[in-house]
Amino acid sequence: MSFGFKYAIPTESDIVLDLRFLPNPYFDPQLKPLSGQDRAVSDYVLNSEDGRTFLPRLTDFLLDLIPRYAREGRYRLTISLGCTGGRHRSVAAAEAVFDTLRKAGYTASLEHRHIEKG
Repeated sequence: MSFGFKYAIPTESDIVLDLRFLPNPYFDPQLKPLSGQDRAVSDYVLNSEDGRTFLPRLTDFLLDLIPRYAREGRYRLTISLGCTGGRHRSVAAAEAVFDTLRKAGYTASLEHRHIEKG
């Protein structure tokens, strides 16, 4: 799930990650009206120096962690990725994590909690 910190952390979250360290497309006039679902925004965020190093570490961490939760009987895990408004950075990262989890064979769903509020 992606969300915006200025609208509150989703209470159903099991894991919450703050992505406000990634470059913010909000301050680029051409990218501001777009969302993290748009290729230009996703590239801006995930192909930045921090994005290129962080995303593989995050997905490796989650692919290691999820089976550990499963062994403890957790059949559902809500991973919430947040940025300031929930429109750009968290959406781009959530889309990438979702794709990775599905490719790894996990049944996953994706929600962008605050994408329309920005």
